[in-house]
Amino acid sequence: MDKHPDKKRNENWTKGEVEALLTGYINNHSEIESRFSIELTAQVKEACWQDILESVNSQSSCTRTINELKKKWSDLKMAIKKKERECRLFASKTGGGPPPANPDSLEEKVLQLIGESTVAGISGVDTFRENCK
Repeated sequence: MDKHPDKKRNENWTKGEVEALLTGYINNHSEIESRFSIELTAQVKEACWQDILESVNSQSSCTRTINELKKKWSDLKMAIKKKERECRLFASKTGGGPPPANPDSLEEKVLQLIGESTVAGISGVDTFRENCK
């Protein structure tokens, strides 16, 4: 049985929509990721997401929402981090088999944006050992 019989599934995200999301996020990255302050309020952040939404919806055949944008951005980051971790794990293994595919230009932009430490962690620090003292 379907939990939500009246809810219809949206169309899959097109490459143009994802590129518009990434471009908009890059342009508004400092406002979206910064901490709240007197100048940077929730309304400013919401306006940034609204700008990104307008850009994405101009590329789309269906209407997206801000929550869908935030979810897509979160899923995109998670998928790219997973793929990059798998590539790093493969590089440290021995044996045959085809090498993993190189990241495309969109994935490279996201990796540059989220940073090296987000994917690989902070080298030289054993957090487990520090917590056990």
